[in-house]
Amino acid sequence: MLLGEYLQSALSNKVAERPQTHDLMLHLLLGLDADISHISVIEMKEGVFFARIVINQAGPVARKVAEVDSRPSDALVLAVKAKRPVFIMPAVLDACEDMTETLARLRKQS
Repeated sequence: MLLGEYLQSALSNKVAERPQTHDLMLHLLLGLDADISHISVIEMKEGVFFARIVINQAGPVARKVAEVDSRPSDALVLAVKAKRPVFIMPAVLDACEDMTETLARLRKQS
């Protein structure tokens, strides 16, 4: 399955016959009494995006927070499956090309 297919599958709430890697990651977090707080797309360098998965873990005294570097594509699939928000840093948005007109044209074609 290609990554775009994983994202489409997550968006349409399809359940695979066998657990996929993203399902495994979510099950591991659940087993560790942890969950995803949110995803942050933090940077773009030379056309490559960088993201972090922010994870909360319950502890005996207090909650711990961990930030894990991730490919944005994997982080997005996890965010959709876990129904968690995705934040994009303003500098990343500023660095991206405005695709509003292209999107409007594609919507008219479909």
